[in-house]
Amino acid sequence: MKRFLLSFWSVLCTLFAIAQDTTAVQLSVDQKRANKDEVIVTITAKAIKPGITLYTLQKKPDDAVFSRVSFDSSLAGYLKGNITEKGNVQSKRDSILSLDVSFVTDSVQWMQTFNIAETDTLLVKGTVAYMFNMGDEYPSVEKDFRLVIMPGSTGAKGAAAAGNGSSGQRESLLWIFLGAFGGGLLALLTPCVYSMIPVTVSFFTKRSKTKQEGIKNAIAYSLSIIIIFTLLGFLITLIFGPAALNNLSTNWIANLFFSPYS
Repeated sequence: MKRFLLSFWSVLCTLFAIAQDTTAVQLSVDQKRANKDEVIVTITAKAIKPGITLYTLQKKPDDAVFSRVSFDSSLAGYLKGNITEKGNVQSKRDSILSLDVSFVTDSVQWMQTFNIAETDTLLVKGTVAYMFNMGDEYPSVEKDFRLVIMPGSTGAKGAAAAGNGSSGQRESLLWIFLGAFGGGLLALLTPCVYSMIPVTVSFFTKRSKTKQEGIKNAIAYSLSIIIIFTLLGFLITLIFGPAALNNLSTNWIANLFFSPYS
């Protein structure tokens, strides 16, 4: 009953009071490589208004007032251990809620270790749902975050809250795009492609009556391949997660099955 009343109280605060004031707490996301196989992602929540009591992570099953960090389900295979908390954590009896609560009044760090080799790339995304107290109000705010772990990176900042991208993240995504584009161009230099060049060129030259028509058909052919593979890659990533295609390409069973057709 107490948990239900507390939830109802939180909803009322969210709808009618200061719950929409997302400027009371500032979030930032950073990464630091611990070793060649592990990266520590740190989410820092900082109270930037006086009189803020920011609640910490849930410590016991009966804790009713707490903050929560959730990572995307596709990252489950990369997580190592549980998320840890660092900060000047205090405890007291809340006279309004009649509950024992754990909180900080300045800032708190939530750290999660990921199993990711220094040669790999990983998109880390998730949600922080934090609850804080300011006066007689108990707002609850939810923000999305994301960052890209690049090969050999020692540290970078991600974006907390959708739409607030950082320059570091934009640069990381740009390098991912350029790396993928350059890798695609290098793939054209493989011997299995050489034999297909005259076949493809002769296909367009023989079926086209003019040079302009041949160019038009070639562009339509190329764009069709790009669109089809982009849509397939997007759908597979959306359904099975960002690591699905990489796992498929490195799986020995898949390579054994597809190798006769390549």
